[in-house]
Parts: sequence; C-alpha cells; structure tokens
Amino acid sequence: MDPCTSTPRREFDLANGTGSSARLQRVSAGAIFVRHGRSSPSEDLPTADWPLDPNAAPDIAALARRVPRRRAIVSSDYRRAVDTGAFFGAVTTDERLREVDRPFGPGFGDAMRKYLSGDAVFGWEPQTMVIARIADTVAQFGDDAIYVGHGTAFTLYLTNRADGVDAYGFWSELQNPDAWLLAGKSLRRI
Repeated sequence: MDPCTSTPRREFDLANGTGSSARLQRVSAGAIFVRHGRSSPSEDLPTADWPLDPNAAPDIAALARRVPRRRAIVSSDYRRAVDTGAFFGAVTTDERLREVDRPFGPGFGDAMRKYLSGDAVFGWEPQTMVIARIADTVAQFGDDAIYVGHGTAFTLYLTNRADGVDAYGFWSELQNPDAWLLAGKSLRRI
C-alpha cells in the first residue's frame, strides 16, 4: 500500500528501494525530491547550520545508490541538505528550497496538522509562498534534477502537484533520508 494514499502501490514504485534495473529505468522520467538525512539539532546553532547526524551516512549512501541519476543536484542552502546532496553529486545551492519558516515550541504537532490542511498558522510562512518558491526552482532547473531539501516544504509542494495525496499523511510517513519521484501528477517513493 502507498503510505500517502492507502491505495495499492503502482508497478513503478520501487517498494522502498528494491527492484530490478528495468524498474529503475521505468521511474527515471520526472523530478526527484530528496529529504535530507538525519540531522543533529543543536541549541547552540541556527537551524540552517545543523549538521547531519554522524551515523546518517550509510542511509544516505544507500539511498543515493537507488536514485536514478540526474543532470543537476539542487539543494537548500541549509548545511544538512547540502551535505546530503553531496552523496548524489556536485551540488548547486538554492535558498528557495529552504524549510518552511516557522517557530518551534509546544503544540507543534497540532500546528503542523492545521498548516498542512491549508489553514494559516500564526508565525508560519504562508503555504502559497512555499509552494511558489519551490515551483520557481523547479521551473528553472527542470525535471532532470534531484532537489534536496526539507520535509514540510517538500510536503506542501509535492502534495500540491500530485493527485490524491493527503499532506499530513505524507508528511508523517517521511523518513530521513527519503526520495520521491514526481512525474506529471504521479508521486512515488524511490
């Protein structure tokens, strides 16, 4: 079952990374969106400077081996995204792929559910602005790219573009790292 839509997985899904090279070729058309690897949050650093968790490398390397190659690797300028992108090749940074600007604190889960349902949440970057800035980046670099960024921002963009995907369900199933192929209106985990 697809974790986002509770529908049977389509034949192009790589079933969490397993599958033949013929199946890899079938999923090669479309843009790829990679969520960064596990980070090491620190109260001493701004969120943009949080490094990858020292144990994240094997998971990112395994994901990089499964993901079809692309002409460009475009990453958020946050350290954890740039460091994740380096596993896929030479990285071009683009601040438009940054995470949603939002506060952290009590009630985060409820605020996230409200935000992903489309409601305005005080102090959170408007959803339309997030979607527009990522769409601008994709328009510039095209489908022959791997975009490396963040869970909430990519959730907004991908669920806005794909058919029948529940935003909160998608977000709650994301992994660190994770990769998704967006081909037209179809969204599949790699």
